[in-house]
Formats: sequence, C-alpha cells, structure tokens
Amino acid sequence: MIIAIIIGIILLLIDILFKTLSIKKFKIEEKKILKEHIVFTYVENSGAMFGIFDRKPILVKIISSICLIGIIALFIIFYQYLNYFIIKLGFMILCAGAISNVSDRIIRGHVVDFIYFKIGKRNTYVFNFGDFYIFIGIILVIIGGFIYE
Repeated sequence: MIIAIIIGIILLLIDILFKTLSIKKFKIEEKKILKEHIVFTYVENSGAMFGIFDRKPILVKIISSICLIGIIALFIIFYQYLNYFIIKLGFMILCAGAISNVSDRIIRGHVVDFIYFKIGKRNTYVFNFGDFYIFIGIILVIIGGFIYE
C-alpha cells in the first residue's frame, strides 16, 4: 500500500505543479507546443467534466466530494482484498486525479485546466492531468475487471 500511496502522491504533485505553472505563466500568455495543435493555457472550470453544471458549483463540490470518498473507500477495499495489480493501479491513479480536482474545487472554487488539443478544425476540451488520471484509472479498472472476471 505504501508504494501505491507514493505513486499517488507523485502524480498528485505533478498535477499541482502544472496547475500552479498554468496560473503563473499561461494565464498571461498561452504556450503553443505543437503549432496550434497542443496549447498550454489557463481555464477556470467551475463545473464538472466538460464544464457541465458550471452554474451549480456548490452541487458540483458536494457530488465530487461524495464521489471522492467512495473512490477512496473502494481503493482501500480493493487494495486489501484483491491481488489484481491492474485494478489496484487503476484505483490509485483515479484517486490521484480525483483528489487533485476536488481539492481545487474546495480551495479555489474551480478546477484549473491547462491542456488544450486542437485536431484539424475541431476544438476539443481543455483539461488537466487530474482529468487524464481519472480517465486512465477508469480504463485500467475496467480492463482489470475483464481480465480477472
């Protein structure tokens, strides 16, 4: 469990570092990484994923806090009773992302998003590493569920 916690803390610190960098640097000027396709920017997201419920920040804080508690409880249960590494890894990564985004909502009142992809003429959403961790964590848990079913 210690290794999982250390990995989770490292991932959390990476997300916090980039959010802080975004606030200090990209709020003033965007940084284009790959021409116009990958841009580091600064966006305040007071809603949930993809900005839904952006006019209900209290509701988003409550629901995301409840979800975080549930995710952590499931992580502890799976970690203690299952010997499936991929599921444990998935929950650990998921926890890191959830903790980062929920703490942003509680401390700042919004989540800081900073990575923007533009593919062709289509605009995509702006997100952060915490969002990416949540996505990867869910995928790993699902894959683990299929593997160990």
